[in-house]
Amino acid sequence: MQTAPGEPLHATLMISDPGLDDDEREGIARQLFLELLDGDLEGVAVHRPTNATSGGAKSLGATILGVIGVLISANGLAAFFGYLGERSRGREIAVELERGGDKIRLTARTQEEFVLAYNAAVRLMEGERKLEGEP
Repeated sequence: MQTAPGEPLHATLMISDPGLDDDEREGIARQLFLELLDGDLEGVAVHRPTNATSGGAKSLGATILGVIGVLISANGLAAFFGYLGERSRGREIAVELERGGDKIRLTARTQEEFVLAYNAAVRLMEGERKLEGEP
């Protein structure tokens, strides 16, 4: 699939730390979401995805627990991943990156692992496919 120049990278952040229960994951996601909103990061737009296919009228459109959606432009990549690495506080975060039909999914806990995530995002932005065995 061809990617349009300037098309943003879609990122989904999932608080995936196995030592946490759903309420703790949601609390961390909510706090990180607010920090990202207040962070005034250029080229970064955050939102809380909703589950439009939930069963029952009461759950229709409910926020998906522990998940943050992000649109990132090329000029916002470094700031976003640097900010995320500083604020992960050692919590495990699954990051799914998508652009032009290509996807990468990885898990990061440390600032160094968020640097690897940034490098993967740069390759995805540049249209490079993930090589087998790469993070």
